[in-house]
Amino acid sequence: MDIDLLPAATTLLLIATVVSLASSIYAFRQHNYPVAIWCGWLMLAISIYCAGYAGELSSTTLQQADNWIRLQFMGAAYIPCFVILMTLCYRLQSQPPLVIPALLLTVSSLILVLVMGNASHHLVYRLESIHKVHQLTLSQFSIGPGYYLHLVYLNLSWVLTLSLLLQFYRTIPAYRKPIAFIAVGTTAPWLGYLVNIANYSSLQLDFAPLCFLITSFCYWIGLFKYRFANLSPIARDHIFEALNKPLLVLNEQLQIVDFNRKASDYFGCTAQRLLGKDVSQLAALPNGLHHLRHSQNEMELLEFTHNQQAWELAIYPLRQQQQRIQGFILVFQEVTERVQLIETLRTHAERDTLTNLFNRRLLMGRLPALLAEASEQTPLSLILFDVDHFKAINDAQGHLAGDQALINIGRLVQHTLPTTALAARYGGDEFLIVLPRCTAAEATQLANMLNEQCQARLGFSLSLGITQSTGQETTEQLIQRADTALYQAKSQGRARALTCSQVMTPCGAG
Repeated sequence: MDIDLLPAATTLLLIATVVSLASSIYAFRQHNYPVAIWCGWLMLAISIYCAGYAGELSSTTLQQADNWIRLQFMGAAYIPCFVILMTLCYRLQSQPPLVIPALLLTVSSLILVLVMGNASHHLVYRLESIHKVHQLTLSQFSIGPGYYLHLVYLNLSWVLTLSLLLQFYRTIPAYRKPIAFIAVGTTAPWLGYLVNIANYSSLQLDFAPLCFLITSFCYWIGLFKYRFANLSPIARDHIFEALNKPLLVLNEQLQIVDFNRKASDYFGCTAQRLLGKDVSQLAALPNGLHHLRHSQNEMELLEFTHNQQAWELAIYPLRQQQQRIQGFILVFQEVTERVQLIETLRTHAERDTLTNLFNRRLLMGRLPALLAEASEQTPLSLILFDVDHFKAINDAQGHLAGDQALINIGRLVQHTLPTTALAARYGGDEFLIVLPRCTAAEATQLANMLNEQCQARLGFSLSLGITQSTGQETTEQLIQRADTALYQAKSQGRARALTCSQVMTPCGAG
């Protein structure tokens, strides 16, 4: 007794038709994504092809079978075109150049035109007869050159599509599952086609349309479960690689699970050497990253130096639904220019641009704290001095010579003073030196040495006023006493250092 396979075969084909059509409708509703548009056309073409083959299997006359074959080709002619365009959109994240869809659509339309006019020229196929096998209508026909054109087009599209998907699979780890489903769905009908041409089917049944049921479900899963039409994972990977900064992704154990090419260049490591490595084993990182194992901070910024360059490391925790930290993203940014700019601005804010000594504002800001630390056991001394006959230098040699004299004094002070001293240009040709833990006698000895070296090396003398504090007076009072001593040094003939004691007024000779 013959087995009636017609209900089973047509049912599978109709299911494939419905699923493909539903996927097509869903894809068209996602029209904001370029890949979804071509996916919608592809699924529509598949549904037409499957419906046509279901009709062919149910045909009762030669004319009916020929009409259903024509309907099949209305979908089959465009399947290679749409699958290539869908994959290209997936790759490019945008519509491909207009020339590509124009060329592919032209080839598909040419095949369809040949099929529609096949009755007059038979360049595609010649339908010879139909016969029943297990209640299925199977067509017998001879193949023409137009059909071979379609087969070449179909095979080339499969090779190109699988090549692009394989490239995606290798380069986009975050999207491997949907890519795998799309690859399986694309391969299934091609395998059915191979079964047909190898004559493995004893029923002489075309398995390619039946395999489109697998394609429909695979694309459906890609669309719904993994949101194949949503390009955010691809965009993430493109941004991940396009980011012009080294970037590492760590798991909770601080092992590297992902990185971009910039990170590979930064560490000088291949992927095999970086993946799975504990971040503490890498050089070129700031110390103390082990604290991240217990960190609950939302973000951290660390600064460090690598290869004589300044770097900033931003550490972002990775949480899932606001739960505990499950990993970290480390973003490196080279900030040498910014650090240099900040240092320049800080120097300009703190230093006198001519002498490179501290400016008056900075010294006056620090003096109260230093004065508060002074005592009988740890006195603090001040030296206030200016250049003798400085106006004469400007008048006789010009202001450039006067500026050079101040520059030379600044250098001499920096080379003469102890490291604990603070020296500033107080104003004009006046300079102020603060000497923590220094008595007036020691300060006088230093002042005399400075005056002697200035006369010997620079050719002019200094007048210097010295005072000592034990922390009982204000900064204004202390500077006023040093200024009084300086005035008396000038009154007594210049080129000398005088000391004003803490209690005596007027000042006496040091």
